[in-house]
Order: sequence, then structure tokens, then C-alpha cells
Amino acid sequence: MNDDQDVRLDEVITRAINSGTPQFDAQTWRQRYPDAYRTLTSFGGRVSTTVPVRRANVWRTIMKRRATKFAAAAAAVAAVAAGLAGVFHNGAPPAYALEQTVEAMQGKRSIHVKVYGGSRTHLKEEFWIEFDEHGKVVRYRQVEGPIVTVWEDGVRRRRYGNRIALMSRVGNTEGTWDEVDPELAVQQLQDRQAAGKVTIEIQEPSADQPLITLIASRGSDPTTAKWREVLLVDPVTKLVNRRTRYHRRDDDEDWKFRRAVEVVGYNQPTDPNLFRLNLPEDMVVLDQVAQEVGIAQGDLSDEEVAVKIVREALAAEIAADHAKVGKLFGGAPPGFFGKCLRGARPTRVISVGQPVPVRYRKPWFRVPCKFEVEQGGEKKILEMKLHVLAVDGQPGRWYLSIHSAP
Repeated sequence: MNDDQDVRLDEVITRAINSGTPQFDAQTWRQRYPDAYRTLTSFGGRVSTTVPVRRANVWRTIMKRRATKFAAAAAAVAAVAAGLAGVFHNGAPPAYALEQTVEAMQGKRSIHVKVYGGSRTHLKEEFWIEFDEHGKVVRYRQVEGPIVTVWEDGVRRRRYGNRIALMSRVGNTEGTWDEVDPELAVQQLQDRQAAGKVTIEIQEPSADQPLITLIASRGSDPTTAKWREVLLVDPVTKLVNRRTRYHRRDDDEDWKFRRAVEVVGYNQPTDPNLFRLNLPEDMVVLDQVAQEVGIAQGDLSDEEVAVKIVREALAAEIAADHAKVGKLFGGAPPGFFGKCLRGARPTRVISVGQPVPVRYRKPWFRVPCKFEVEQGGEKKILEMKLHVLAVDGQPGRWYLSIHSAP
């Protein structure tokens, strides 16, 4: 290193050290580089701001020795970093970053949430969900009006009011957990932000709003977005308290409420009975776990198998083969279809119409049919629509239902 290079290095280090106090305008740097500021402060923790620095004359004495010059330069950089951290923290908590919530969510073992839809006050669903140490769902309870569902060990038990209950095998990914679990929602937002698909604005707590507010807008320009999700985050635990989704058709239109997920609590003690489904003794139970039900699709199309199972069920009822009818109706007890017909006995099939698909998570058709029945010595024509659905946990098999659900 020549003398000119020594002089330049002296000037750089002297500007950084300058009698013991780093010359750094943190506020200007924060305004000019907001993303870098959030990244730096997201690491949290306190950094000591006490950095012993010699007076200028001592500093020049040290700098006369070329061997110590590079070590001194490193010390200068450390001093600047320490001063920077001191300015940022200064005894106050670091600025919020989405990564803090992602990390905080890793330790959750249970959640209790309420889902609102249609309006801000209309309770649509309520969930109690428990997780293992890897974040995988181990059991849940869902209440949606008169429909109560519990799931555990791959078996879903669902009660439809006081009419009927259905037992079937489904995996723990059957539900749309990204709509309910705040951890999955936050991870998705983080991935979409990294991919440039959403823009996230972070508002720190204020006198009017004590929670951290995240406003995620679809696209790169929030002013033209048609979709927006607002998350409220606890500033202490960094856990999500509420997610609210809005939408609009035009840029100048007011945002309209669509759906909200409110977290009632995290990691609360749960009564084990909450995950058990109590059924009245006289309730009809369709057990699709202990037995094979419905018919195999084989090489038929979905529409063809839908027509076939309706014809077979009507023919079996006419032949008084009640065991077969129960199997075709998803494992119903013998005599189930006859009770639904209120004592009318089918005598002749007139027609089976074209299946109409029903929008659902799995294949489902509504099949119109017309048949002759005899009741009280009189014959009459009945028209009804039977529902044909794929059997959960029994791939390639289909079953009948007289109700729209199950």
C-alpha cells in the first residue's frame, strides 16, 4: 500500500470514527431505504451502543502502523453498525416484519376460529383445530349451522341436524385450511409477495388501532387492485388476530366485505369431548368406513355411472331387495328408501333423465327420475331428483342420496 492509498484510507476511517461518534443520519437512511430498514430491524434483539473509541491523536498513532490499519478499519465498520443499531433500537422494539408472524406461528398447537360471511356479523362457521409438533392437523371440529363435523385418524363423522349422519374416510387436507388456518394464510402472502403478486403495506400500532395492520393488495399497484386482505396482528405475540377479505369491481368503487376469520384463541385447553360426535339412537347412520358401499364405476363415464346407479336402486326397491338398496344409498339401513317414500312402493320405472353436475369439492350429480308407485291400493307417478356422489375413501365407487346432503 503506497502513501496515497494510506491517506485515502485514513480519510475514510476518520470520517466513520471522527472522535468517537459515528456520523450517520439514520432517519434519512430509513426514509431512503425502507425495505433495507425493515429487513435489518426484523432481526430484533438489543445491541450494545457502547463502543470505546480513542481520541483522534491516539487514532493517528495507531494508524502509523500499517499492520494494524486493516484491523482498525474493521473496528470502524463495527462501530458504525453498533451506532446504527443503537439509533434503531434505542430501547424500543424493532419494526414489524411479516417474517416475525411466520416464525411465531410455528409453535401453535391449537386454534379456535370463527368465520363470518355475507356480513360482518353473520357467523358462518366455527372451527376448533389441533396440530402436532410439525403443524399437521390431528383433529378438528367444525360447526356450520345444523351440520357438525369432527375428524380424527382419517375418519370424518358428520351429523346433518337430527336427520342423518355420515362416516367416511378422508385425509386431513380435505378441508380448505388456507381459508381457516392463519399460518397457511400468512405463508401464502409471503410467497405471493416474493413473487410480486401482492403488495403489502404495514401500519404500526397507533392510538386508534393498538394492533399491527397488514394490508395485502393483489398486484403491484394497490390503487388499482380488485382484491384486498387486511390482517390484524398482536404486537406482542406477533400472532394474527383477524383476517378480513374485501373485493371491488372498479378502481373507484368502495371496498366490499366478503369474508372474515377471527381467531378466538391459540393453544387453549380443549375438552376431549369436543371432538366426539354424539348421535341419537334413532338417527340414520351411513357407515362408509366399515363396509363397501355404492357401485364401482369401471369403464363408465361419470354421467353413465350416475344413471346406472339410479336405475339399479329403483329396480332393487321394486324387487324388495332392501339390503342392496341400503348399500347403494351409501350404507343406509334396510328400509331407508321406503321410509323416505312414506310407504309408497315403486312398481315401475318410467324414465331416468340426464345427470346435472353440482359444483362441489368432489364429483356430484343430480339425476331426475320418474317412476310409478302404489300406495293404499292406488297408483300414481312420482318425480324426484336423486343425488349421486363419489364415495370418500373408496376410489372409483359412487353412492346415492335422497337428500341434497350428504
